[in-house]
Amino acid sequence: MNYRPEYRHDWGHKTYYTQLRLDALGKEDAQELLTALLGDGATVQSLKRLILEKTEGNPFFIEEIVQALREQGLLAQPDAIGQLVGCPY
Repeated sequence: MNYRPEYRHDWGHKTYYTQLRLDALGKEDAQELLTALLGDGATVQSLKRLILEKTEGNPFFIEEIVQALREQGLLAQPDAIGQLVGCPY
């Protein structure tokens, strides 16, 4: 399970619970992840900047936004990397 830091839960005392911290990616690493997900075409550069701004480098959020854009039909499927179908903003 993943959640934002401000979320509070009550299972932290359970013996089967282990918490792992996932820090935000640095700008270079986040760019690399987005390039792997979207390609490096000129048509996706502004989208990549927007995703970086909105996710603040959180790799889970980066992947979720890209997946949501694909599911909404705004971004072509992975075999057509970097092809915008609609305007997400």
